[in-house]
Amino acid sequence: MDHFQGITAQIISNGQVLDFYDDPDAPEIPESRARHHYVEAVAGSTFQVKVNLTHRFNSCGMKAEDAVKISVVPDGNNRGGRAIKYTKKLLRESFSRVYLRSHTFTGPKHFCKETGQWMQSDYSFGNLVLKETPDPGFSVKQAEDLGKIQITVERIKVEERQVAYVPSTIPIETINEVPEKALKGRSIETTVRLANTRPTSASIHSHISKSISGEAGKPVVFNIYYRSRRALQMMGCIPRSPSPESQSPDDDATAPEHALREVRDLRARLALLERGLNVKSESSSAATGVKREREEEGNEGSRQRRRTTVKIEHVDLTDD
Repeated sequence: MDHFQGITAQIISNGQVLDFYDDPDAPEIPESRARHHYVEAVAGSTFQVKVNLTHRFNSCGMKAEDAVKISVVPDGNNRGGRAIKYTKKLLRESFSRVYLRSHTFTGPKHFCKETGQWMQSDYSFGNLVLKETPDPGFSVKQAEDLGKIQITVERIKVEERQVAYVPSTIPIETINEVPEKALKGRSIETTVRLANTRPTSASIHSHISKSISGEAGKPVVFNIYYRSRRALQMMGCIPRSPSPESQSPDDDATAPEHALREVRDLRARLALLERGLNVKSESSSAATGVKREREEEGNEGSRQRRRTTVKIEHVDLTDD
């Protein structure tokens, strides 16, 4: 069963749809409700998340009070995420006209108390600063979700409409720097930031909803991991570029930074290799121990055999 029937997702950066890359070492899980893709992230570029529902989307089992909720959460930051809900009636009207219902998420909103205005921001990729010192305020969960844009599509039950929308007056925070050890060898050099903040219209209302139990309420998830081009090359997602034969004088100033990136890449590759070699090292060490025991037994037997085959002569030194 294809749980993603009629559902597609795209990451659009600077007007271009980014290619999805697959991890060549990741196993394929049939009938999975989660898909994992990689995209190339360029620091300083803005991006949008587009989700499409086509007429092939299975809405037959939906009740009149059911809806489809689409949510986008970058880096595990729910406050920086966006969500939209489509009722069964709205979906059927869209499918009857254009066979498609799509939405593009450009970034979150918040209410600015100082100006008394709603503000809209764009998602963008920014450089991630790595610190050598630990940060007690940085949680393990934040480190796990860093470098990932999660798109969730699920059925929900709409109960009622709120009378008023209560806006958040706190500016949305993003993760700009992390302790290097928190990445645990992952080659993450970029992070999701907010850019181009500008006034926008207010969010008027929101629906109160709850999850649907059972098989019908299980979500499907796109996990989009954004990485630099060098990281994608290191993982084998895209081919490596040929290295230049000589370094120009202008590159001397960036040599220390380049060397630091190379060290981080090597650490990431070692972390990947260690995970795959742990099992092999244990089995090989056990086999080596058995082999060594057998060799010792064989050597001991050889020594005993050598001792038993030596001929001893007696010489009489007394006079006749």
